[in-house]
Amino acid sequence: MRPVTETIPKPMISVAGKPFLQHQLELLKVSGIDRSLLLVAYLGERIEEYFGDGEKFQLNISYSYEPTPLGTGGALKNAEGKLQNLFVLLNGDTFLELIIRRWF
Repeated sequence: MRPVTETIPKPMISVAGKPFLQHQLELLKVSGIDRSLLLVAYLGERIEEYFGDGEKFQLNISYSYEPTPLGTGGALKNAEGKLQNLFVLLNGDTFLELIIRRWF
């Protein structure tokens, strides 16, 4: 995805006129999930600048920043104190509509 990802994080790449991550968050909302904790690292501030606290999308969004990239497991461990007992984990570059609809 380079050179695009040199200036924006993968979840912010435009797909059908809006960031890929926005599609995911909208899918979660349709599935009844309106609260999200975004685990961000590389250029994460760009994600937070766009989505903020989620109010303009009728969502509740908070953030967990990784000081250095830790991979999915490390990012999850880093955010452990902010997680609920039940949560859905999605990667910012993967679309899994069928799984979400199946479980929620």
